[in-house]
Amino acid sequence: MSNTSEQPKHHWIPAVHLARFSEDDSEKRPRDRLLWVNERERRAPFERSAKALGYERGLYTMGDELGVDIGDPGVLDNTFNLYERRLTATLDAVGDSQGAIDFEMWMTVLLPFIAGLTVRHPSFVDNSDAQALPQMSRWIEMSRAIAPLMAAEWQLLEASGDTPFITSDRGFCVTHHTSTGRAGMIVPIAPNLALVIFAQSRRLLAFRQSSDRRGWLTPLPRDQRDAIFVSEVNSHVSATASRWVASGRRESVVDLERGPGTTGPVLGYGWPYRGSLGAHDHAWDAALDMAEIDRKPGTWAPLGIYSSMNPGVSRRDLDGGSVLTFDLDLPVD
Repeated sequence: MSNTSEQPKHHWIPAVHLARFSEDDSEKRPRDRLLWVNERERRAPFERSAKALGYERGLYTMGDELGVDIGDPGVLDNTFNLYERRLTATLDAVGDSQGAIDFEMWMTVLLPFIAGLTVRHPSFVDNSDAQALPQMSRWIEMSRAIAPLMAAEWQLLEASGDTPFITSDRGFCVTHHTSTGRAGMIVPIAPNLALVIFAQSRRLLAFRQSSDRRGWLTPLPRDQRDAIFVSEVNSHVSATASRWVASGRRESVVDLERGPGTTGPVLGYGWPYRGSLGAHDHAWDAALDMAEIDRKPGTWAPLGIYSSMNPGVSRRDLDGGSVLTFDLDLPVD
């Protein structure tokens, strides 16, 4: 498929995710819902459907980067589709959550979705290290992002006023913890909700109470923020947008912040990484075997967290339940 017009459409921001910011008729298919968009090259917002945003033809088509025939040129896009299929249900669950969400859903859908945002944008290949092997570099760097994101501190913030969060062609903006200076990222996931993720080296990954039929849960504390905070986040989202910002309300994207259009390091990407770059398994490639966790009282490393990373996930059985912790055993700069 050498002709670009014949290449498949590859969305770097899932259309079902963009549709969550729309205030259009809810009876429409999510991909068909309209958003107000403002581009860096334009001065006035315009309407565009979710499916018409955030894509390029053949963006993830695999060629002979390694000098061998890889077989299916759509293998990278298929990898993304594995978690996108459950993205709507997962984001719905996040919105309904009250302090915790299903661990398997967090691990196999939400985690790779956030990791994917850091590598799926077209500008990723502008990095000199990625130009020689652009698609393989996406694959490897997405895998590398999994471990720091697993160890990170996650929080769900809810807008308490009428000012909505906006989104952009990057899907996130970078931030820093006000008191510790830790690197972080803010990911708006709906007009009233945003995930805030701060770098750290160790976290309580999941817990299970013997009396709770829900099984393993991942902590996701929920808090509210006022319109001033939301407006500040929107300014950062706008400033780091490469091409456009979008919202369900025209007035939210009238004034596009003219920032650098870059994001900088995400979650301390300069951290040393001791995994094997020769491995290409991913946490989202297969269903998480929760029974395997239940059977093994020692350590457990999910797919995509390479075996050379130690100590990884450890389990402790307590009175009335069990906990899983994840330790990068790396310094947080």
